[in-house]
Amino acid sequence: MHNLIHLGSALATLGEKEADAIALKEAIAAYRLALEVLQRESEPFKWSNVQNNLGNTLSNLGTLQGETALIHEAITSYRMALLERTRERFPLDWAQIQYNLAVSLNTVGEFEGDVNFLEDAILVYQLSLEERTLESTPFDWAESQNNLGVALSVLGSLTNNTLYFERAVVAFNLTLKVRKRELIPFEWARIQNNIGVALQAHGELNGDLEQINGAISAYRLALEERPKDLVPFDWAQTHNNLGNALSVLGELESNKIRLNESIESYKASWSIYQSFDDKRHDEYFERRIDNVKILLNNLD
Repeated sequence: MHNLIHLGSALATLGEKEADAIALKEAIAAYRLALEVLQRESEPFKWSNVQNNLGNTLSNLGTLQGETALIHEAITSYRMALLERTRERFPLDWAQIQYNLAVSLNTVGEFEGDVNFLEDAILVYQLSLEERTLESTPFDWAESQNNLGVALSVLGSLTNNTLYFERAVVAFNLTLKVRKRELIPFEWARIQNNIGVALQAHGELNGDLEQINGAISAYRLALEERPKDLVPFDWAQTHNNLGNALSVLGELESNKIRLNESIESYKASWSIYQSFDDKRHDEYFERRIDNVKILLNNLD
């Protein structure tokens, strides 16, 4: 039984590191065999640990393969683990498993466009933050705040409710208390990009120029720490987001300068995929650029 647990852990680590579905499947099989032998009554701590590890591996495989059925199984495993990892006895372990559960609920909510799962994810992230505090576990606290912001932002998009975008921006800005530019610039840039996404979505719903301008500023800040030569796909992602925001602003303001800047941002993003001979995004960028050119022609 102990050998099965060690084997599962080794395979799960390999599978996560290498994005290896076969290793992840073998890890799941090993954990399940271990749970057939391991008794909750006699070894509750170890049993809950295997349930949590099984949940992590199911979640990783489900995310890798886009199979939400596996992530639903992960949710069940996390809830089993919480039966023994109680808040009263193991507050930080409890908070970690709550966080893992929230991530899986969040993923299902995004994949399936399910508002209920996203609402549950938000509640569980907030539960985890009751023990993952800024003072006691600052990096875990920041990760929970960031993911809470992402869940709120997705929920805002699904419900067209600007309140969720406002709460998302608050969560992202709290994250920046720990993820500081001078300490972890790539992470700081990721949060700035997330702020931009939330502000842009908020601004588009209301036609709010201030929100869209805020998004553009956030994307440009992100690009300062997402250099093309070091993180080309992150750089491309942010340029695409910037192109979208500039296009919206240019249309709302009837502003040719912003529309032309939008085209340049789209071209910058597209160039990364072209440099890797990746043609999957050609149709997307051609359509985006053509749409902006129509807007420009309408202003003549």
